[in-house]
Amino acid sequence: VDAGTIGAALPGVSISELIRAGERVKVVFLSENDDFRSNLGLINGVDSTILVQWELFDSSGDSLGTGQRQLPPYGVAQLDRVLGSFAPIASGYAELWTDTTGGAFTTYGSIMDEGTSDPTIVMPQ
Repeated sequence: VDAGTIGAALPGVSISELIRAGERVKVVFLSENDDFRSNLGLINGVDSTILVQWELFDSSGDSLGTGQRQLPPYGVAQLDRVLGSFAPIASGYAELWTDTTGGAFTTYGSIMDEGTSDPTIVMPQ
């Protein structure tokens, strides 16, 4: 490719793979520095409003703080530069969960190359 970006796709997620109330997952390899920036995507998998919560960590496992976002039924949100105020950070991570009864969601990390804006997608584990 001579110019432009290549973009990225998200893999499909089945209903059985959704993150349910009371479960916690990690999105790893989040970075914020001169070379990379990181975003978190949140996708509500149910037909009711849920509250997704997260805690960010640096590469040593030290907490950087928490946050939350309400998602409408089947709503989608992308949180840009989630580690921006903590830069530089390489290989930080986020833990995400919902306590909403009946809630289920999925999430992903999008680590963007600052030179090309090409993303690498990281699915939760």
